[in-house]
Amino acid sequence: MIDVTGDLFLIVYSIDSRESFDEARRLQEQVFLAKGGQATSGGRARTPYIPLVIVGNKTDSDSERVVDASELRSLVDRYPNCCGGIETSAKRYHNVDEVRSIILMLSHYIARFLASQVTNMDNVRKFIESVIFT
Repeated sequence: MIDVTGDLFLIVYSIDSRESFDEARRLQEQVFLAKGGQATSGGRARTPYIPLVIVGNKTDSDSERVVDASELRSLVDRYPNCCGGIETSAKRYHNVDEVRSIILMLSHYIARFLASQVTNMDNVRKFIESVIFT
């Protein structure tokens, strides 16, 4: 188990590496457990809102892909109240601005939430869903 003390999490894996995807899954689980989440039967989990974004990088290497985009969606769906996911290509600068926007928006809402100005994180989740998987 790792020591998880952050308020916002970004996990990046390479779509051409099964090992990096498996590590992303492991890290997601550790963040979830460290932040007080509890597993439920049926593969879905009950959790408080945990701002965590999982990024599949290297979409420019699609011919070498070993992790399908549907696997990212399944990974995100494991913890529906805490995760968002998006695929990018840092090399081609594809979806890089979207990831930055998500991170900035989440950090803004986290700061407001911690200052007790935001009481409903559903709006944050809706914004993330409008950006990811498009």
